Amino acid sequence: MASYCVSRNSVDLTIEPLVLCKLCLEDCPRRDLYQVAECKCLFCESCMQQYVSIMIAEGMVEQITCPDAHCRKQPKLTVKEIEKLVDKQAFLRFKRLHFQREVDLDPNRTFCPEIGCETVCHVCSHGGEGASAIAKPVQCPTCGLQFCSICKSKWHAPKSCDEVIMDVPAEETG
Repeated sequence: MASYCVSRNSVDLTIEPLVLCKLCLEDCPRRDLYQVAECKCLFCESCMQQYVSIMIAEGMVEQITCPDAHCRKQPKLTVKEIEKLVDKQAFLRFKRLHFQREVDLDPNRTFCPEIGCETVCHVCSHGGEGASAIAKPVQCPTCGLQFCSICKSKWHAPKSCDEVIMDVPAEETG
């Protein structure tokens, strides 16, 4: 399939080269392609928009990489690339999920478990190696809830997390 370029003063009959999109397997004019910044792989822009949107919708924000299975670099797309490819709503979801993942992976931060409170709370790390496995009280600066750093239940010292979980009445566990 060829496309022709037309300018104001003359007709340019040069044939624009087509490039195969490795996602939809369609030949696309170069002007309709999206190039991944780090690896330079090319895909049609609509395929990239759909790919990134689906990854965000599925909550897979840490796995948004070049979609070419044979790409040697398999780089993660940058935040700027993702922002360019998706609508505002999807990008806001991406940022929220990305932030949640950062907090989940940080042993010194956790979300307040109180329903409706989305505050990120600081978990004090006392002691050396393995100290993060010791239950500590965490105080939410927003709602004031004091909760356990391990099981996220209301602070329960001197009981262990296992004892608190065993004490939960059957109707509360579903």
